[in-house]
Amino acid sequence: MKDGIFRVVSYNLFKGRTWMSLRSALPQMGDALRAADPDLLMLQEIRGFDGPRIKEGSVFSQGIGLPHFAYGRNYVGKESNHGNAIYSRYPLAQYENIDLSLKKLEKRGILSSSVSLAADHDPLRRDHPEKILHIFTTHLDLAEDSRRIQFERVADAIERIAGERGPGATAFSNSELADQGLAVADGEGGAQLLVTLALP
Repeated sequence: MKDGIFRVVSYNLFKGRTWMSLRSALPQMGDALRAADPDLLMLQEIRGFDGPRIKEGSVFSQGIGLPHFAYGRNYVGKESNHGNAIYSRYPLAQYENIDLSLKKLEKRGILSSSVSLAADHDPLRRDHPEKILHIFTTHLDLAEDSRRIQFERVADAIERIAGERGPGATAFSNSELADQGLAVADGEGGAQLLVTLALP
């Protein structure tokens, strides 16, 4: 966090591939995301870095330059899995992945966590609630009728989780609304600047 500004980036990785050729673009994506210099990075459609992809995941994570990480697995296939992820410059706490799936073949979830913007960056302290940021990131269904149902579930999840964790600002990222950026309910002393990043 520089000059009191907390920078947030939300991006759909499309499983680390280019849209047209489906070739891996993960290294280039990592370089571009690092160049944005975020304090908090919310990713959708990120593949789980396990099995034969451990090395690739390690290179990507180190390239991002954000040491704290949470992953919410939504889809599990024969050879890979994918979901949502949060990378943070500061410690994350109380993360939870909530199933939003409405269709058997379209697995969705919302990943949540909390981070502190206070000097000690302790997200579990309750004496500076105005410095706590509750984070939610998701990728909703493509069909509009399904998204309406999922938005209701998202609203319920945000209300419940923010209530359990105490007061604070809430940052919500949904890749289906990428053109509109991030929707933020700003609490006292909440995030001052939000950045969205469009990559090829």
